[in-house]
Formats: sequence, structure tokens, C-alpha cells
Amino acid sequence: GESHPLQIGAEQGDIPSWDDIIIEIEEGKFRHLQVKRVSSGKFERKDGVSTFDNSIKELGKWVKANPSGISSREFVFCLESGEIEIETGFTVSQFESFIQLYIKEHTASADKLKAEDDKKEASSQKVFRWLKTHCKIDDYQLMITVLAKLQFSREGLENEIWRKIGGYLGGFIVPAKIEEVKLLLYGYVIENSTITSSIEPRHLLHLLQDKLNHTFA
Repeated sequence: GESHPLQIGAEQGDIPSWDDIIIEIEEGKFRHLQVKRVSSGKFERKDGVSTFDNSIKELGKWVKANPSGISSREFVFCLESGEIEIETGFTVSQFESFIQLYIKEHTASADKLKAEDDKKEASSQKVFRWLKTHCKIDDYQLMITVLAKLQFSREGLENEIWRKIGGYLGGFIVPAKIEEVKLLLYGYVIENSTITSSIEPRHLLHLLQDKLNHTFA
């Protein structure tokens, strides 16, 4: 059959600030999702640190302590928009562009990244300064290792997410049952994806058996 995640859990795992959702995408490989809801258009800071800052900071600390563990992990920020400000005048989209330009599109090295930092260009300086001050990552090789693993998913507002879920379910759920299934799955995940348990696809099968269309029944 088609490949599928092996299990999904929430508020668990070994990396602080990267435990909103953890999916085992195949045996021994994990995708960590951090869901960031921002109502003000900017990540708010408390005691000088925002939740976004802290996610990068904690990932840097974990990678430093577990350098061989990063290869089996993916890290995804789920956001409403790329225009959310990390700092005034510095958006998520700009951060993503920095990663694409200096980390992913070329053969990145610590020497090349330091040389870019030394140029003191305004567009990149805001990123370097933020990484060093708020995320406590001042080692260029560590910057490369951490940033190369980051992904960004723009999911839109909550009603748009629900619409997308309905569209996906339409491929194998009886149309009249889609709204019911959406609520059923949401409730099941909330109730069962805890610090002590994870959900496996087979756990859901008995809940959905009578709601599958004939192709999947």
C-alpha cells in the first residue's frame, strides 16, 4: 500500500520547544512541527525572548549536544503567514529567504557564512544579529546545521485549515460524513495524543470504517 506516518504524538519528545506535534514518518525518522498562532502580526517577547526565538535557541542547544541525531529529524514551523515579524522590520519570509540563499542554494561552509557576516550588509545583518543575540547561536557551522533543517509551512487561518482538511478527506470519506469525520478526528487527536501515548493509523480504522467510500472500504 501507500506509505504513511507510523504514529503521531503531541507535547512529548526530547527537544524542548519542538513538541507541539511529532510524527514518525518512517521507522526511526521524525518530523517535529511547531504551530505558531500570532494574532498581532509579530511574535511577542517576554523577558526578551519570543516563542519563535526559543524554538531556534533550543534546537541549537539540542544539535550541539546531539550532533549525530539531526540527520533523522525534520523541523517544520506551521504559520498563518510569512509576514509575521520576528523583530520589527524582520519577517519570517525574510528569514526563510536568508536560509534559502545562504544555506540551501549553495554549498554552505562556516568560512563562507562568516565572510557573509563580515560584509555587514543590512539585509543579512539583522539575521546574524538575531541568531547570535536572541537564539544564542554564534557558531557558523552550528548555524548551518540548524538552519538547513528548518522548513516553513504557511497554513493560513483556522477556517482555511479546516477547508483543506475537508478537501483531503473528500478523497476517501463518504461526502455526507466529511464534517462528522473532521470533528471525530480532531477530538480523537486531542484526547489521545498526550505525553504518555501516540496515535497509530490502525487506532483510527475502527472509527472510520463505516465512513469510508467504496474505494477504501
